[in-house]
Amino acid sequence: MAKDFCSAITFSGSSYEWAKCSYNKGNLSISSSGEIGHTPIEPQLSEEESDAAVQADYQKELAFYSKKVSSKLADKNTLSIPTSRLIFKVAAFPSTDAEEIQQMALNEFEPQSPAPIEEMVFSFDILEQAEGSSKILYAAAKEEDVLSQLLYLDVIPKKVERVDAYIMGLWRNLIDSKLLQDSGRQVILAREGDSLTILIADGIIPCAIRHLGSAEAISGFALTSGISKTIRQVNSEFTKQEIAKLILVDLDESPVLLQQEKIKAAIGAKEELSIIFASTNTKPLNGTNQTSLPLTAVGIAKRSFDKGVMNLYPGSWAAELQHQKSKLRNMSIFTAIMVIWIALIAYLYGYPYLIEKKINKTNKISEQLFPESNKVQDFRNRINIIDRYSDRSHSPLELLREVCIYMPEGIDLTQFRYRGADKILQIEGRAQSSSIIYDFMNNLRNSKLLGENRLTSGPTHNKNLGKDVFELAIIITSNTDDAAEGSN
Repeated sequence: MAKDFCSAITFSGSSYEWAKCSYNKGNLSISSSGEIGHTPIEPQLSEEESDAAVQADYQKELAFYSKKVSSKLADKNTLSIPTSRLIFKVAAFPSTDAEEIQQMALNEFEPQSPAPIEEMVFSFDILEQAEGSSKILYAAAKEEDVLSQLLYLDVIPKKVERVDAYIMGLWRNLIDSKLLQDSGRQVILAREGDSLTILIADGIIPCAIRHLGSAEAISGFALTSGISKTIRQVNSEFTKQEIAKLILVDLDESPVLLQQEKIKAAIGAKEELSIIFASTNTKPLNGTNQTSLPLTAVGIAKRSFDKGVMNLYPGSWAAELQHQKSKLRNMSIFTAIMVIWIALIAYLYGYPYLIEKKINKTNKISEQLFPESNKVQDFRNRINIIDRYSDRSHSPLELLREVCIYMPEGIDLTQFRYRGADKILQIEGRAQSSSIIYDFMNNLRNSKLLGENRLTSGPTHNKNLGKDVFELAIIITSNTDDAAEGSN
């Protein structure tokens, strides 16, 4: 029989949706889903007008709503948060290693972060990968905004495994419903509670995701201005393309619908372009020609099983869970340590004579073998020196020359270290910008003497120097002279 083993809880900004997944004979499906009504509205009372009875009624309503949401939770859950709480960016980096991509993306994001990086949560999706490079969509949010999503969830964080973005579940549903075609630029305007989100995609790959403002109160000027600005940014970062589709999602009763012609003009679409209307509402309006989409929570639930998708899980939650786990195992660890300690004490005090005898015997053997060992080591050193000096076809100086050939302008080398035994060069330097460092790494791949390279540190911006500092490790593919190992 099929078993529910994961659920998604999605918050749009005004209400929660939920979906439960089933897995049976290799097939993933949604066993059940639904929408929990709008969240209770907290009464806005001044200190003079504060009414204990009103606050008490609100707390009761909130507790009842929380119980309805938590009743849909399974043992493993993905929590989704509104797009308005997130910052999105599409970027490309010269690496396919997840840890390197994470560090590069953080280095790019940190100067633009609205808060100290320690107060942010950060993750990414890999959109495309080619040889030696990756195109990603990364997202960041203030940790306090993510933590606030537990306000209506009567549950401890240990039941939440992943934190994702609302728009990513909607994007998954558009793909599954064949509304996004494989090629051409497509513009999606979607309503999330009271917010309006724009998603621009080339084929099924996102180019930009932005929060435009209130779906109910946004003015015509602010709407077209926000759309035009996003389109210009996409055209400057990607190849300019003709708009193939315009999709409006859940905008049935929004004044945005009155701006259809202005929206077309803002995105540069042809007048004859037909607008596609879609809805995730479980009860579509009568007399409309909308395409029906699953609830966004359905897309989030399915996305939970994709490998390598973003997870905006706050570090404080992980720390709390780790603290709870450590409490459970502290007693067993302490008991084991005490048993080992008692056994060790018994051994040390029970056999002191045997230990001392073994030490003395070992010292005598070492003293006898030490002169012979020195002679063997001397012969080894002589043989190594002969081997190192027998082939001087390539030297550390020549490798330095090879590095300089492929080094672009704007980089200053501060250290060059040659590790002959490991066939590795270690380089430290400074650059005007991080992009020059990545160009340098790509250039080095064209060398016949040098192999793969990777960043071991940085790029990190040094405020005192006004430059980005970095450390780079390069594999040597050709035979080299090890005589000058450790050269700087």
